[in-house]
Amino acid sequence: MYSEVVNNLGLSQNTMEMIVFVGIIVAVIGVILVLYWKYIVMGALALGCVAVMANHKSTVKEIVPPVIEKKEEVINQVKPQMEKPIDLSESKDIRKEFMDKCINLADYTRTQCEDIWDDRVKEERTLIEGEKV
Repeated sequence: MYSEVVNNLGLSQNTMEMIVFVGIIVAVIGVILVLYWKYIVMGALALGCVAVMANHKSTVKEIVPPVIEKKEEVINQVKPQMEKPIDLSESKDIRKEFMDKCINLADYTRTQCEDIWDDRVKEERTLIEGEKV
């Protein structure tokens, strides 16, 4: 009767043996996974942590003591004089160029660009006045 059922299904004895063998393996692995899944997951996580830590590359650099430079005091320093007076037409061209770039490239509004320009001029004036003193 067994051989008639197998022949009617179109299977051979070798195929039936493989089906039984694979079924037993699947059942054993399934039981192991169901019973011990927590341990398997924790082991996989621990193995992953060990693998990451094993590939650690040290980024510690040698500690170099700071270099202390001595300042030399300059006596009788001569300040350079401006050779030619400032041409106001050049400064207007520079301002126009700055405004064009500020509006077109930085996408600021005209008032924002004017505020930036005014802040820049104030900083330069304070630097110049600080040098005069």
